[in-house]
Amino acid sequence: MEIKDTNSNSSCSKPNAERKSGKLRSKEYRKRRKEYIKNIEQKVEGLEQEIKDLRKENLMLKEKIGTITKNSGFQRVHRPEHPLIETQNYMKNTFMKNLRKEPDSVTLSMYHQYSDQYKEWSDNRRNYIKEQFDKIINEVVPFETKCYQALFKSITLKDLLKNQDAKRRHRKFFEKAFESPKDILWKIKFSETFKGKTREFGSNFVKILKRYQSIVKGIVTQRNRLLNLYLEAKEMYEGSDCYLSSSKEDIANSGIMNETFEENGFLKPQFLWNLPTKKAKHTPYQDAELSDNSLPS
Repeated sequence: MEIKDTNSNSSCSKPNAERKSGKLRSKEYRKRRKEYIKNIEQKVEGLEQEIKDLRKENLMLKEKIGTITKNSGFQRVHRPEHPLIETQNYMKNTFMKNLRKEPDSVTLSMYHQYSDQYKEWSDNRRNYIKEQFDKIINEVVPFETKCYQALFKSITLKDLLKNQDAKRRHRKFFEKAFESPKDILWKIKFSETFKGKTREFGSNFVKILKRYQSIVKGIVTQRNRLLNLYLEAKEMYEGSDCYLSSSKEDIANSGIMNETFEENGFLKPQFLWNLPTKKAKHTPYQDAELSDNSLPS
């Protein structure tokens, strides 16, 4: 009678089953991973499309807001006021009203504290004036004109044309730092048309640049005279008692007077500083003429 060894068969089939189950698990894992990556790619694609749509919508809204603000006359960006302007507005619109309605709610020390922040000698006013003059000086002429002003400070018109007719320097020359604007010309080669126009109109352009320079120097000179005058005003106020000896009643009456002046147009620059008003729009300005809408009251 033959006896079969069942244990050996079972022991051999077990590793085979494990290998099959392992392959099956690997196959399922690869399938799940593939589906996962596919889902991620679909989500990314959907998000990218959503970003594109949002950008288009954002652009449309910006254009719509720009049209609305342009038609309504409001500025598109509302920036915070300078500390000088904020303090002046507070004193004019809030402090003085509180002083008249509820005198006990304010003190003279409060008045002097706020006043010292916008008087002629205050740092706020001096810094504000410097900032405004800096803006004017930096924007007297456009960027391109500034570049030509820098150029003609280091080279004459004749030498400019001579430079353009000469051969270009070797590339190694440009590896070092430029010592002056004229050095950069060796890198630039203008067209014959440009050189022709420069020969024809260059001298007039250089004359205008010199006049710009004279005006800018004059602006800076007037700025410095104004800042120095502030110091003189400070010495005058510190040497007198009229500023510190004012009562609440005097200050309140001054506020009423100031409001009345403003309401009747007596604080406009034309009236204050004897500036003639420019009436004709399309004629050149004469001397100290000022347009009606050039400055707020």
